[in-house]
Amino acid sequence: MKTCLSAAFVFGLSAAVCLPAQAQDAPLGKIVWQVQDRFRFFSDETFFTPHRKASDAFAAVDAPRDEFGRKKIDGEWVGPIQFAERSLAASAIRNGHDGWAAQAYTASKEAFTCWDTGRRRVRGRCLKAHDEKGSRLFPKQVTISASLDATAAQVFAGKQCEWFIHTGTGKDWRTVTQVDCARPAQLTAPVNEQFSMLARVLDPASANGMLTQVTAVYQQVQGRLVAGFGDSYGSGEGNPDYPANYSKSVTLADTARPQPSTFPRWLDPACHRSVYSHQQRIAMQLAAEHRQSVVSYIGYACSGASIANVMASVDTHNDHMEPVTDKTLRDARVKKGIATTVAQADWSQLDQAVRDLCADEGSAKSKKPIKGCNSWHGKPDLVLLSVGGNDIGFANVVKWAVAGTAVGQVRFLSGGEKPGTMLKRAGGKKDLAGCSGDEAGLQCRLAERYASLAVAFENRLGLTDRNKVVTGPYPGPMGNEAGAVCSAKTVNQGADSEHFIATSDKRLRSLHDKLFAQKQLTNAMKKAVSKTGWTWVDALAWSGAFDRHGVCARGERKSDAFKSLQMISGGWEPVSPADMLAYAPRQRWFRTFNDSVLMQFYVSRIEQLARNPRQPIDYHYQAGVSGFFHPTAEGQAVMGDMLLNASRCRLFSRGPGC
Repeated sequence: MKTCLSAAFVFGLSAAVCLPAQAQDAPLGKIVWQVQDRFRFFSDETFFTPHRKASDAFAAVDAPRDEFGRKKIDGEWVGPIQFAERSLAASAIRNGHDGWAAQAYTASKEAFTCWDTGRRRVRGRCLKAHDEKGSRLFPKQVTISASLDATAAQVFAGKQCEWFIHTGTGKDWRTVTQVDCARPAQLTAPVNEQFSMLARVLDPASANGMLTQVTAVYQQVQGRLVAGFGDSYGSGEGNPDYPANYSKSVTLADTARPQPSTFPRWLDPACHRSVYSHQQRIAMQLAAEHRQSVVSYIGYACSGASIANVMASVDTHNDHMEPVTDKTLRDARVKKGIATTVAQADWSQLDQAVRDLCADEGSAKSKKPIKGCNSWHGKPDLVLLSVGGNDIGFANVVKWAVAGTAVGQVRFLSGGEKPGTMLKRAGGKKDLAGCSGDEAGLQCRLAERYASLAVAFENRLGLTDRNKVVTGPYPGPMGNEAGAVCSAKTVNQGADSEHFIATSDKRLRSLHDKLFAQKQLTNAMKKAVSKTGWTWVDALAWSGAFDRHGVCARGERKSDAFKSLQMISGGWEPVSPADMLAYAPRQRWFRTFNDSVLMQFYVSRIEQLARNPRQPIDYHYQAGVSGFFHPTAEGQAVMGDMLLNASRCRLFSRGPGC
């Protein structure tokens, strides 16, 4: 027996729909679909697939959820990015790789991202459209996977479905493919334009050759661009894409340190930019969650950067422009201790972004910053920002805190300042670091610099909706595994590979009490940002996420070891270098000095002095120790989780607070 429904007219197709007996009580169903390749910074979809699957696994966990989007899993609050980092790191280590990025490096026959490490810019092939499908970063068309919903697919399993798609006005419906109704169809859909789909369930025995038809009208693939700017906390400092690797048979180098079998690799070596950056991880998570979108990402954050390093030097009065970080200014910053870790770019981060995103003829080959742009590959829909710490002198406070004795007063740690000085700078009560003498003409208040940067984002990138800049505080690094303030003993153990680091309980307590105990630094920076119109996210400070995971937090795993590794009587103590994997789980979410030395391998201080006695602090030395006091990959993931709700809201107008 068959039941016939009234005739339906859909896009010019008229039919009396008669369902077989087994489908009488079944709904006609609906079409569900998703973009297949929806994160556009990796060069190939396969590198994103594990992250997408991890996101799906987190979504499937049935557990209580808090206001920050975390779920209580095994008694611990865990966010989706942290969940992904843990699962992917564990999988990579089981497969013999130190982290998922190292696994991707090994699997890829060429670079697995759109960043050109040698030229230090976005790869041309990721920007230029070669056909009607557009480019890697700015696609005009994408492949979507469309299927009947689960109920309809089950009812019509074994039947053939004929798929049609309609794009644009005045265009005809096109037959795309014919597949089993229980299987997805691969269709090509435009980006940021409406389209409609139709699936006919075929039945040769029916008078009109079909049982029913299912439609999805006025659909759209949302194309979005996320850009990251800022300092070392934004770049992912401390987390090389491919960390220094040590074999089981590792021996001592002539510097009396373990000799790695492979040296570290970075997305951008000069900036110590890493794919583990929380800015990139946010973009990846947004792509994983939003199945009907394609999220592209570009990042320019650089270790050691100040607000000036982000902002192009543009004088709107006389139309003059020059790179803000020319050699003279960079040298001056190094002498004054402002540039902290690695070489700065010759162009500001905004200059680099405009060069990469501008589609004007000749812009890609311009040897000078581009003053204006008439045609764009694309403009950012969301900016993730982490900057200001170097302006207020955070590196100098760390120097003061860890060089607590006379032996620590060496040239490397000169220029230390008390936490109170940094707090006054953040609160606008004192000139910023370096704002004296020949630099007296610079803006010397944090709020002023933030305001100028807000104008620069608007003028240079056309980001007129200022709340689409998402930023927040720096995480507090001073909590041990019990939530108490770090002890000098533990911090010193984590830095015993060099004689010049020796802190005291008094200094660590002062660092914590003056800056983090009552969220003083967070509140001061929040106030400085308040007039920019940006989205400030307090979650990082108020969630307590880092309270038990500071630079001194102890755990029971081999990777939780603090003391430097030494070969004693033919064996390694306290553990083998091969057991100190950079991306193995550990209680602390900040790199110790010894972690940085091991994972970002550098030659010894004595050897540096022998080679260049007039300049004991050179790039190679600093490149090895710059990870100290910076978040681990899991710490970066937690930072991403704390900014995720606001980022989701600003990019897709969905989620809590929207």
